[in-house]
Formats: sequence, structure tokens, C-alpha cells
Amino acid sequence: MEIKPYSIVIDPETMDIRAENWYETDMLKIEPDIMTLFHNYQHPIFHYQWNAQNWIEQFQKLDLTEQRSKGYDLHRHLLRVTVMLNTIGTLRKQRYMVNHEEVILKPDLLHSIVYDHKSKLSYGTKTSVSNIKTPYASTSVKVVNEDCLTLYQKLVSE
Repeated sequence: MEIKPYSIVIDPETMDIRAENWYETDMLKIEPDIMTLFHNYQHPIFHYQWNAQNWIEQFQKLDLTEQRSKGYDLHRHLLRVTVMLNTIGTLRKQRYMVNHEEVILKPDLLHSIVYDHKSKLSYGTKTSVSNIKTPYASTSVKVVNEDCLTLYQKLVSE
């Protein structure tokens, strides 16, 4: 009698990024730096399918009472690194899925335009400050030392 080992081959291209395969396992083992995985094209994170709802759930699981702790900052940073790594994977594959439809990226159509100081200058007329019409009488700026996504959620709910 011969016994052959059986192993399931899991194709990361067919799997969403989720807690079981990334957020609560491998993500917690990496450095919070995209460069640690950037050159490893075979790493599963570059092949998993993006699932925004899974990412939002992970972000919302972070305890609001821990927002000032280092563990919270590290976990939040790792979630953002995950977004960037998935974006890099998408650019490498030149395709992604939205609502079960494949979108093909066409990088040949993208062109960079380089501006220098001359291109920003234009000839115009002189006017006084009193003639300038602004949409608002004043603008106030508030500097807050908070996570931008958390702050965004607060502002949207107001």
C-alpha cells in the first residue's frame, strides 16, 4: 500500500484579503514598511483580491480607547501598508476587479507632464486686494493630532 500526501493548493488570485489569511495572521508579522515586501513578487498579498468591506471592518475593530497607544498606531499603519501593497500588486498585474468585473489598466495612456517655474508664470494685470472676490469672508484652520480617517468619520457625522 502506498500513501500519497494530499495538500490543497490555494490560489491567492481567487481569495479576498481577510482576517484569516492576512489581517489577523501574516500582516501582524511584517514590518510596517512596503519595502520589506516590495521585491517579493510572489508574496500572496500582491495576489489577493481587495475587499474594501473587510478592510473597513478591521479598521473599525481598533478600540477607540487605544487610539493613543503604540499598538493602535502600529496596527493602523499596517492596515495602510496593506492598502499600498495591494495597490502595488494591482499595478503589477495591470488589472483589478470591481463588482465581479475586470478592469484592465492601460499604463501606455498615462503621461507625466513636468512643469517648471516658467510654465507657472503668466502675464496678467495688476489689481488691488479690495477688487478680489473671495467665496468666504474668512477661513479658519484647526490643527488636530488625530488619525485622518477617524477625524474624517467625525466630520462626516457632524
